[in-house]
Amino acid sequence: MSSLPIPEARGLPLLGNIPAMLRDATSCLLGAVRQHGPLVRVRFGAGGMLLVAHPEDLEHVLQLHNRRYVRGHTVDMIRPMLGNGLPLSDGAFWLRQRRTMQPLFARPRIATLVETIVDVSRRHVSELRDGAELSTHYLMMRVTRDVIVQTMFSTSLGDDVAELDAALATVERHVGRYGFLPFRFPSWLPDQVRFRRAIATLDRLVYGLISERRAEQHAGDAPSRDLLDALMQARDPQTGQGMSTVELRDEVMNIFFAGHETTANLLTWAILELSRRPDVEAHLRDEVDAVLGGREPTPADLPALEYVNAVLRETLRLHPAAWIFAREATEDDELRGHRVARGSAVVLFPYATHRLAEFWPEPERFDPQRFITDRTIGLGGTKNWAFLPFGAGPHVCIGNHLAMAEATIVLAMLHQRGRLRALHPERARPRAAATLHVADGLPARFDARA
Repeated sequence: MSSLPIPEARGLPLLGNIPAMLRDATSCLLGAVRQHGPLVRVRFGAGGMLLVAHPEDLEHVLQLHNRRYVRGHTVDMIRPMLGNGLPLSDGAFWLRQRRTMQPLFARPRIATLVETIVDVSRRHVSELRDGAELSTHYLMMRVTRDVIVQTMFSTSLGDDVAELDAALATVERHVGRYGFLPFRFPSWLPDQVRFRRAIATLDRLVYGLISERRAEQHAGDAPSRDLLDALMQARDPQTGQGMSTVELRDEVMNIFFAGHETTANLLTWAILELSRRPDVEAHLRDEVDAVLGGREPTPADLPALEYVNAVLRETLRLHPAAWIFAREATEDDELRGHRVARGSAVVLFPYATHRLAEFWPEPERFDPQRFITDRTIGLGGTKNWAFLPFGAGPHVCIGNHLAMAEATIVLAMLHQRGRLRALHPERARPRAAATLHVADGLPARFDARA
């Protein structure tokens, strides 16, 4: 096996790149790629990670040799929150869960959820008042929270919604604060206690809903209403096996987090980019008017909202919610002549991949038209693996099409009603946590259409 040295990002003695990561993780890692190339080692104290950004290497890790690269210890930080759900599992268990859940996220099933997404979007958009100033991220988090609650549980959580929001905020802060640190803190520290309490709150809510549905099934009164019912009724097509209560809990938690914060971030970043490019926003609004003619979207309208979809994809290129994710090498391997030792933390970095000038002309320019002109760019890692906002390969995000449908509907219905313009787009900066946020939540003003 070749022993070509892997370049290493310069860091401080002992601490390595930890201080730079805590100051600004996206700039630190993107700077390392731009200085040393799309395969670079970043040090965290005595340990470190191998940062991978070139499409050939991404295909190697995620597709061609994906069994050599598993989640392993790289997800220990979020395991208490998400358990062994589909995005965190590997091997035979992952394959069974994927087979079981795949039909629930097929396009025909997504079409049945469009009415719910439209209902929730209508309620929130209609509440916006001309001239109102608000946090874009807060608005989008409320919209996507209500969408996932309605599609998952077909109900409002009522008095529980305040507890839910507080628990979600605690978890997000915790992951953002500690996610990049290569060591664990004592369990008695206040932040650790708050994190465990937040998980306990989420568990109580989720297990309570599962218990209610189990009781309905036992009583013979269990119509199929929502994703929770579908999950409970789902069976592995090869074995006929369903999910245990713990497995249901894990999958519900993963769907909730994946379908909530990530979509809210996508919509927030889209509003920022549209605020910077009035010409793009005008093109989007014209398409919405032409396709919908003032009525609400239906499943049949989604493919025709081509430019809205292109705006969202270009937003995902520059600001992917899943901006970074990791694998652990289970055996010695090599990437284009560079040795990867067994046990290495291999970190995939789409944030940099989406900015490689070799694959993206004028990579920092927001240009949705590139997704109209180049039809080879897809959601599953086509275009030479240079675009993968939802991961790629066998483990590509199972809910990618649902997320795009939801974001398309919300953005279209918002622009039917008016425009949301960032008040200070020049101040917007990324804040890297488990997902990629706009640091200040993007204060904005809503201007209703005449």
